[in-house]
Amino acid sequence: MHHQSEEYNLTVALRQSWFHNLLAFPLFLPIPLLGFDMLSFGVAAGLVTLYQYWIHTKAIDHMPKWFEMIFNSPTHHRVHHATNAQYLDHNYAATFIFWDKLHGTYIEEVEEPVYGITTPLNSLNSVWANFHFYAEMWEGSKRLKTVREKLALIFRGPEYLGRLLSQVSEGTKKVSTVMEKYSTDIPLHLKVYVGLQFLLLIYFLTAYMGQFENLTLFYQVAFFFLICLSTLSTGAILENKPWFYIVEIARYLMFVPLYNLCYHSYFSDWYNITLPVSIAASVIFTFWMLADLYMRRLKPRMVH
Repeated sequence: MHHQSEEYNLTVALRQSWFHNLLAFPLFLPIPLLGFDMLSFGVAAGLVTLYQYWIHTKAIDHMPKWFEMIFNSPTHHRVHHATNAQYLDHNYAATFIFWDKLHGTYIEEVEEPVYGITTPLNSLNSVWANFHFYAEMWEGSKRLKTVREKLALIFRGPEYLGRLLSQVSEGTKKVSTVMEKYSTDIPLHLKVYVGLQFLLLIYFLTAYMGQFENLTLFYQVAFFFLICLSTLSTGAILENKPWFYIVEIARYLMFVPLYNLCYHSYFSDWYNITLPVSIAASVIFTFWMLADLYMRRLKPRMVH
């Protein structure tokens, strides 16, 4: 997920898998067993995470030589995100680059990196971005005969799966030094629409996390489903999928009663405000969708 971006800037540092903490959790279990307290771990983890943020940039060419002898830097980390054949599997460092130099995985940035993953995602849908590799693993497992081979696939590297799916030739590392970036062409008014939906989604996700423990199981599950559906829908709009109209209108029809029932139960003082505002917003956004559908789908047919 983190490496799928075909751009390289500070936003890439925030592009993380939904499952990252879930998968990383077992790796950190020995730390408290070795006697490290939570404060020490928290400070160290925070510093490492913060350090890795600033190195995701093309704006800084090189740091001083003494610095790059010891610390990871943008030029080192650009290599790590590159799909150029000579750059693959290098510069794993988080903070200290000397670990790569000690273990033989260090390489200098020479030619301009091409960013992304070796088999391009070709999607702007964040749901698919999080699940596509598991779908590929499922496809790969169907090509293996024994249960043992299928289970072993979980622990094998991506190059093995690439060969299994004929994405990588035997004995080679597939990657061109030139890779066309994935892009879609949608009207400006839909870009504005997606921007508004994304801001609203951030707000509701923040509110959901803040009130999670105060909600009943029904609202916890229902709002979780609605947030996932909203995330799926914004990706579909960016990719110009024909079915996003239906999903968007269905989302509003679910959102208004669910949102207001919740406020009526938990935050009754706000109910008289949330009800008219949410209905008005949903009506406006629905007509926005219908107008777009008319302009792009129905009107051309009427002309012909």
